[in-house]
Amino acid sequence: MTKYIRIEMADGKWDIPAAIIINNRAEYYSNQENNYADKNRVYGEEVDFLENNDNEIIDWLENNMDWNEVKASANKVENITVNYADGLCNGKKEVIIK
Repeated sequence: MTKYIRIEMADGKWDIPAAIIINNRAEYYSNQENNYADKNRVYGEEVDFLENNDNEIIDWLENNMDWNEVKASANKVENITVNYADGLCNGKKEVIIK
């Protein structure tokens, strides 16, 4: 089974493969190492750690990545239905001059 992070955006719900986020963090930390063996070891340790720590995956996504890094792999799974009647009555309003 494949793990995804589901995010509710203004336009609907999106699924992002957790592997994209896990690889991003693993690459970041492995690139801190100076030699090939250490890079591979750290990369593997990060992948193992994150595969069992969903909160860390979400934390890395929120604090270290942006939409451009995940949008190609993101899949929209649900549209948000906008209640325009409610918005007309209860939405934030302001007067502007154009």
